[in-house]
Amino acid sequence: MTASSQKLPPEICAENEQSFAAYTLRQRLPHIIEQIIASHSYSNHVIYALNALGDEIGSGTIQPLSQTDYVDSEIWHRCIQPHVGKSWFTAPFFFVEMYFYRRLGEVIGSLDVTDKANNDPFRWQKRKAFDTSFAKAQGLATCLATKYGDFGWVASSTELQQILLANLWSNCADLSQLPTGKSVKQPDDSNQLLIDDSEAIASFFSHQSQPLNRVDIILDNVGIELISDLALADFLITARLAQQVVLHGKHQPVFVSDVMRHDIWFTIQSFMVSEFEILRTWGERLESHLRNGAIAIQDHYFWTLPLDFSAIVPDLLADLSNTDLLISKGDANYRRLVGDRQWNLDTPISQIVDYFSFPCVALRVLKSEVLVGVNCDRLQELDLEQDWMINGTHGIIQFVPPQKLTLTHS
Repeated sequence: MTASSQKLPPEICAENEQSFAAYTLRQRLPHIIEQIIASHSYSNHVIYALNALGDEIGSGTIQPLSQTDYVDSEIWHRCIQPHVGKSWFTAPFFFVEMYFYRRLGEVIGSLDVTDKANNDPFRWQKRKAFDTSFAKAQGLATCLATKYGDFGWVASSTELQQILLANLWSNCADLSQLPTGKSVKQPDDSNQLLIDDSEAIASFFSHQSQPLNRVDIILDNVGIELISDLALADFLITARLAQQVVLHGKHQPVFVSDVMRHDIWFTIQSFMVSEFEILRTWGERLESHLRNGAIAIQDHYFWTLPLDFSAIVPDLLADLSNTDLLISKGDANYRRLVGDRQWNLDTPISQIVDYFSFPCVALRVLKSEVLVGVNCDRLQELDLEQDWMINGTHGIIQFVPPQKLTLTHS
């Protein structure tokens, strides 16, 4: 039975005051507004509107957008209509989170601007995340240079699995999840990897007679995760596992630390002017990949819409149909992949993600209450803490083989 033929479970919302969704609306989103006000010199009019938005989350209702002539305004209008007048706590949680950042963009005027970098309200936090990741970046650059420095070298399955594992755990934290400045615990044993399909992924690559024409990575966070994503892209190209890697960032600021185009360029250019030769060399190689098209950057507006993959817009679907492998990073993308619903934990992911003809990989550290395809017997054997689904200490490497069905958009 596929997702298209079964009765779907309810969407997650914030009606339960003990849920992570309710905590997000009560604590996380208002704190993000406070941080924005404290770190920018906005006019009194903008500050008033930001505070009004914060008040609306707790006691107001979903309202239509004020800006109606943006590239995605018509789609947003259709998405909002079923929820107008509802409490933020009764509307679907994924919709509400994306709606919050869209409303935020309207208030601060970041939607139509050409200079996305200087109008990114989270820019200073992103730059700080990069600064704190600098030492780890040197380690990654050294590893790539010493172990994988020669173009055309053939990667072993073990090496591919190792870099997938490192890339997964780089997703441990994102800035929107840490409103009190706390850091998440780092993984310390294999019991924290709840799903490990890395062997199947390595087998998929090893059965290819030629490099994949194209691998797409849907990015998540800046800092060490983006640096690790660049390392993964470099690895796939240098090892001739893929001819091209397409990096998908966000067109608008969301979830505080989500990668935008300017974050990628900032990271690479910072490497190129680094005082450390190993980083300069790596930055120059990454810049060369960009120049010759081996790495490409896209930032389609779909990634900030409140839609699942099953409702992907036609032009992005047409482009993704050229991929040989889609890698989804992080929680929000996972929620988009399977749907932000109250799934049974043992629901096979292939029954849900039955709409793509190409294979998918989900690399994700758990920070929300959505998970499918897990072995429930193993979960019972583990002594999991009460908040194991949201505390950022457990991860998955999940593989969805190519499906026979093709996606039909709505």
